[in-house]
Amino acid sequence: MMQACRYTLGASLLLALLLLGGAKKQDTLRAEFTAEFVISTAGLGGGTAGASEGGAQTPREIRIPAQGVVLWADPMLRLDATEGLTQEATRLIVDFDAGVATLLYPDTLNGYRMDLKGLDKAGYLSLAKEYLSGEQSGAPEGYTRRELGKETVGGKRCTHVRWTKKGGRQVDWWLDSHDDPVRVTAKSERGNVTINITALKRGIPVPKATFAIDKSYTIKETQQPPEGTLPPV
Repeated sequence: MMQACRYTLGASLLLALLLLGGAKKQDTLRAEFTAEFVISTAGLGGGTAGASEGGAQTPREIRIPAQGVVLWADPMLRLDATEGLTQEATRLIVDFDAGVATLLYPDTLNGYRMDLKGLDKAGYLSLAKEYLSGEQSGAPEGYTRRELGKETVGGKRCTHVRWTKKGGRQVDWWLDSHDDPVRVTAKSERGNVTINITALKRGIPVPKATFAIDKSYTIKETQQPPEGTLPPV
């Protein structure tokens, strides 16, 4: 299920960056979210659906729940994400002033440290930055942007925005009147994910210790995340 945990982390990072778009300088926030992933067996390397060895049927798709928490205190971001079936966890801590991101695996006490250019090779930082700039013509390479009008999501009146890319990749956001995302969906050939914000608080105390990395972790320096850690958007 490591693949599912990677999807959890990637989509959650995109959500976290969008949340920061509505944050003011020196603002703090805590956001909780739930997610569901629908991943094709082909996307997991399982081939096509049908009879497997022993006569069992290989499912066409796998549904995986997830949950997580985003914490922000300028210039630090912490993202905790847990895949719901195996409870496999990941933690990402980003220092935007230092330009450094640290990816942690609490279950094994291993981690990777990289600069933000390495983290952005998957495209999440660029995509969020381009969206938050509000430039209609400033879509990331290969993407087009459309506003699809107003919709009600979770009891809130939201603006629906869609980014699409040739090949079937699509990212949708529903933003409330404060420009905070209420729902984020992403679709690709590998599967789909839907993330819903369940709680969002701004201006709350977020101690510096929140972003500390325990000395028990073994941290490796790397140019970019390990292959497949953050599926590209």
